[in-house]
This record gives sequence, C-alpha cells and structure tokens, in this order.
Amino acid sequence: MAVPTSRRAALARLIGWAALLVAHANEDTIRLRSGLRMPANGLGTCCRKTARGQPIIDATKEYLRVGGRLIDTAMAYRNHEEIGEALRASGVKREDVWITSKLASGTVNSYAKGLAAVDNILQEIGTTYLDLVLIHSPKMGKEKAIAVWKALIDARKAGKVP
Repeated sequence: MAVPTSRRAALARLIGWAALLVAHANEDTIRLRSGLRMPANGLGTCCRKTARGQPIIDATKEYLRVGGRLIDTAMAYRNHEEIGEALRASGVKREDVWITSKLASGTVNSYAKGLAAVDNILQEIGTTYLDLVLIHSPKMGKEKAIAVWKALIDARKAGKVP
C-alpha cells in the first residue's frame, strides 16, 4: 500500500528533525544561521500544573543551579514574571542564559500588537532583550502573520532580540 503524499512529507520532516537531533546530540550549542550559538537543550516551562507560581520559580532556579542555560517560555504559558524572578534569584548573569519566548497568535495579530507584546514580555521577565522570539502559531492568516513578523524584525533592529 502506497503512503499518501501528505504522510510521506510529514514522515520526511520527522526524519529530518530526528537527524538534526542526532547530529547535535553531543553538542552543547547549536550555531544558528545568524551566527548566534543557542544551547542545544533547555527547560520547557509549559503545560503542567507546576508551570506557574512558586513551583516553576523553584524548578527554574534548580535548572540554572545545575548548569542549564536555555529557558523556553511563551505568552500562553503566563509565567514570564516567574521566569524573571527565578533568573534574578539564581545569581546567574542574564547574558549567560538563552531565553526564548513566543507570541500568542490568538491575540498578537498585527504589527502594533507584535511590538507591544515584545515590550510586555521584556517588562514581565525584567530584561532588556530576548534571545529568540517566535510566533507561537501562524494560524492567524498570511497577512496578519507577515505584519507580526515585520514587528519582530523591527524589534530585532531595536536591539530587543539579537
């Protein structure tokens, strides 16, 4: 039985991701196209009862204490303030931690909202820059996604994202 084209494409993408993971399994960082080096492993802060409040503060501080250096968060997780508190309490310098956050595409769907969201995330975490900002899901439609993307480009030009 032949595999449908859409499934073949999905399988090829999955194999591609698996190959990428295997290729970088023994590396501490991954060099991005921009030249920046991102830690290869990180702390995801989503989707569990302990993703907010004191439990995520404690988990993040412990992660940083044992040497972890990438934190993945998002507007949808609603824990930026806790991540910032944990970072400040950890004693680890901001420049030694990679912070990725994601814009909530359900509410951030225009250029102005994209710029405002980046500023709000910065304020909530208590930092002057984010290492990576993504659009959590581009399901807002092509034109709105392009407008948000342009806001991210301008946030980068303003030094808010390297």
